[in-house]
Amino acid sequence: MAEITYRRPEVSDAKNIVDFYNYVGGETSYLSFEKDEYPLDAAAQEAAIRELEGNDNNIMLLAMDGEEIA
Repeated sequence: MAEITYRRPEVSDAKNIVDFYNYVGGETSYLSFEKDEYPLDAAAQEAAIRELEGNDNNIMLLAMDGEEIA
């Protein structure tokens, strides 16, 4: 396991974010969705990331374990 780092997402991260949420949805009952039920597809996630760019009131951070979302 590499050191965990935090960074803002890039549009190119969208598919990996969706894949991550679809995976973890099956690991807990504390989310509003289950495995493979994340409500956004990659295109919608890309739009959400773009919407946050330059926004001073909202931020999204990714916890990264090397090149993987942790």
